[in-house]
Amino acid sequence: MLRIWLFGFIIVLFSACREKAGEYTISGSLQNNKYDGEIVYLVPLKGANQSNVDSTIIKDGKFSFEGKVDSVGIFILRTRPLLRFKLEEILIVKEPGTVLVNFGEDSFATGTALNDSLQKWKDHKKIFAKTSYALSESGKNDNNVIIEKMETLKSGMRNYYTRFIIYNSKNIVGKSVFQFVKDELTEEQIIRIRKYLEDE
Repeated sequence: MLRIWLFGFIIVLFSACREKAGEYTISGSLQNNKYDGEIVYLVPLKGANQSNVDSTIIKDGKFSFEGKVDSVGIFILRTRPLLRFKLEEILIVKEPGTVLVNFGEDSFATGTALNDSLQKWKDHKKIFAKTSYALSESGKNDNNVIIEKMETLKSGMRNYYTRFIIYNSKNIVGKSVFQFVKDELTEEQIIRIRKYLEDE
């Protein structure tokens, strides 16, 4: 029991040291070895070019990236286009610490504060999208009840996005999500959010 406790303590201590040193690790896993030999790319969300795109090869159903964090940024983890239906590309925050990625048809990432926060937004976004699609399919006959439910759903989505962005207004996740969704927000919500984004 003592040995297990010491081992756990060493891992935590090692992770903390890596974070202080500004080092990151992205550790990815797949359900099987089907995609061994395929390349995974780590692409900056903005300004991607040959000098700042990293890549690695899937081996034994796993892959990893590691290095130093010069500045916290959002990246896209993706494979070649033909595989993206089976290996969903995913947004990743490159920040100090270890990010664990489950890479598959419904990819997700956890392990650091900003990645955990970004994953919560992605989860909600998927729920909204699935619910909206289901409502639109059932409302093809212009059923007024369905239309009202759709408007309620969209209003709830906008309110969630607003709360999320304000809560994360001082980090790159909130600022990036605002750029992703601002066209879906009301003018009042945009004005309210910008007050928080500019109040630094």
